[in-house]
Amino acid sequence: MNSIGKLCMAMAAGLSFISYSGFAAPNGAVLILNGKHLKSTTITATAGHKYFGELEGPAWENKYNAMRYYADNGNRNSVDIVGKYKYDPILHYADSANFELHADHTWGGDIFKAGNCRGLGGFNLFDNGTWINPALGENLDSMTITVKDSSVQTPSIIVKYWGLSVNGSKNNLEWTIATKQDIRPTYCDLTITGNYSGKVVVCLRKYVNAGVTLVKDPNKALLATLGKQAGIVETYTDSCLLAVYADKKYFSSFSDDSINYGMVLTPDANKKVQWAMAYNWAKEPLQIYNGTKWQDTLFTTPTAIAVPAMKTKISGDKNLSEFRVEKAFDLNGKCVSLQPLSRNAIMRNGVYIFEYLDKTGQKRITSYVLHSK
Repeated sequence: MNSIGKLCMAMAAGLSFISYSGFAAPNGAVLILNGKHLKSTTITATAGHKYFGELEGPAWENKYNAMRYYADNGNRNSVDIVGKYKYDPILHYADSANFELHADHTWGGDIFKAGNCRGLGGFNLFDNGTWINPALGENLDSMTITVKDSSVQTPSIIVKYWGLSVNGSKNNLEWTIATKQDIRPTYCDLTITGNYSGKVVVCLRKYVNAGVTLVKDPNKALLATLGKQAGIVETYTDSCLLAVYADKKYFSSFSDDSINYGMVLTPDANKKVQWAMAYNWAKEPLQIYNGTKWQDTLFTTPTAIAVPAMKTKISGDKNLSEFRVEKAFDLNGKCVSLQPLSRNAIMRNGVYIFEYLDKTGQKRITSYVLHSK
């Protein structure tokens, strides 16, 4: 593997905030109906299976993950995942009239059988222990889906549920789904308007395969499964880590039904609740779940900094005494230094992150250097 390929692996493990320019497609979030990209549309219970074609609803992706939301009257209200073989864009393939997600492609495919469960990170309301599915059907008047941001940098989608009946009263829900290009998680923000005062349960499909590990960690508000989980295609029965987590302030308990594991969350005073979801599978370039601290690696939040062009080697005309290293990683993503760095201190391959002032002494510049001996 060349140094750039190794760099991508290092970024996946520990440098998720470095800019990635590999996206060739113009969209990081799409809603496609009859081959046309929509900005927004309202659908009713007449929207049947495959109403939105092969994607079956809105879809979004970042560098690592691609997901889609089932929007139809099949009572699913589910989030499905798509596996990537490489950290490249895949949503543009859905523009093809011959697109078939349930096949093994050169770029990946449908690695997860969501079925009628909530999939990865789908939700139900949780009223006194009763699960209420806000899917199109008898309990919901209509649904509006909006691609808020289709860019590859900050894709986001809003799903609005209109007229959800709970205990004889109507409620509206607004679910914002958002991610960033260089992070693994997708973040969710749900706001409830109406008389509903209960909780929300965020779900993972319940697998019964031998060897699938279930993680329920109330201290981290983390729900995860890890192991060989059934895919649509025979070749996709590979190990996969699926996880949802939340800020501990929302965490209430764990509660399962017959087909879902569930993490119960309590909305705040504004009837808002937030959670995140992410996955990592065996055939992508890096398997972070092999590490002993994958819980920390999986949900790393990126640092909000501007990223200049990356150099492939340390320039000989740079005086490294100018630099103050912020962090240094080796090519396995392990943090190897948090100390001031000099030229003699660079003893191994790695990605080094420097901060220094420009010639005026006013502007702080962040530089990323790949050193490969």
